Amino acid sequence: MSFNADLSGWDTSGVSTMESMFGSAKAYNQPLTFDTSSVGSMSQLFYYAMAFNRPLAWDTSKLTTMESTFRGTSGTFNPELPYCSDYCNGNVVENDL
Repeated sequence: MSFNADLSGWDTSGVSTMESMFGSAKAYNQPLTFDTSSVGSMSQLFYYAMAFNRPLAWDTSKLTTMESTFRGTSGTFNPELPYCSDYCNGNVVENDL
């Protein structure tokens, strides 16, 4: 898929799952400033999103599932992950990054 649109105007404050949102979006590489404070699952969020390489400063306090979130991304995929503190503190119960 060659999707690469600006999503900065999206209101994601009530979104509870972002599963596969950018899955196979091989050209997507726009900044993502989403409100993720209600998201519980990000499974396969960037699954095979080969071009994405942006910092992610997201609230993941409700996040519990990250299964295959970054699987299939390119070798250059290196988003800064400041939200890792939630994962490292044990909030995420299912993961396979």
